[in-house]
Amino acid sequence: MEWDEDIAALAIDDFERNGLQVFRNYERAFTEGAIRRFVAQIDIEDETFEHACRVCDLLSSEEPLVLPMIACAFADDALKAMFKRVVPEAVPGGRAALFSGFGPLGSLSSRTKMAFAFDLVSRPVLLEVERLRAVRNRVAHGWDHAKLGDLFGSSPLKDLHAIERDMIGSWFPEPRIDALDAVARFRIRAVWIAARLAYETMYWARAKEARLDPGAALYGPDRPKALAALATLARHVTEQIVHRQRAHD
Repeated sequence: MEWDEDIAALAIDDFERNGLQVFRNYERAFTEGAIRRFVAQIDIEDETFEHACRVCDLLSSEEPLVLPMIACAFADDALKAMFKRVVPEAVPGGRAALFSGFGPLGSLSSRTKMAFAFDLVSRPVLLEVERLRAVRNRVAHGWDHAKLGDLFGSSPLKDLHAIERDMIGSWFPEPRIDALDAVARFRIRAVWIAARLAYETMYWARAKEARLDPGAALYGPDRPKALAALATLARHVTEQIVHRQRAHD
């Protein structure tokens, strides 16, 4: 019997190694089967993600200063919808109170923190939402926009994951990406954040409820068709942004 590297390295005899490997193979096969059944159920539902399509279109075309507000409004709605699916209706005092202005789930900030604390969406995506929220607040609560300076080329927006750099070679040649200005880069990053958020707020908690590793279930080799659909959407919008930038130049 072939052993995994960590099992082979254990200071035990071959009989014990064989027993550990059999147990691991069984656990692995059981988990893979559970993921396939979970994904099959999701694929049957055939979610269209109409709101994600709409917000990605807006993020590609609206005026720069409203982009953080659009992205945050979408994140707020997506997280609220997720919590309404997760929180039981029979909450003492009524579920609606949780989402009221003074409730623990009444704002984007509190929803992001609660999702982070209870692992209901992947932490990297939630950290990106927090950066967007910080900039949204700067724009919304400041009357003199001239004082915002280089909003899109400075922190925290410049600290968003540079997804456009990941596309060099596979989707876009490097000169086309390097030619993008700070606003175009932000548009692309916001589009991909919105797509991932739409995907994860719909399925991450469901994977946990099914006692699965959400990362493996949603991004592994047997991932749902919805991931490819949302990636295709984000890529299409990214191409529009790149082409629009070139035409403007």
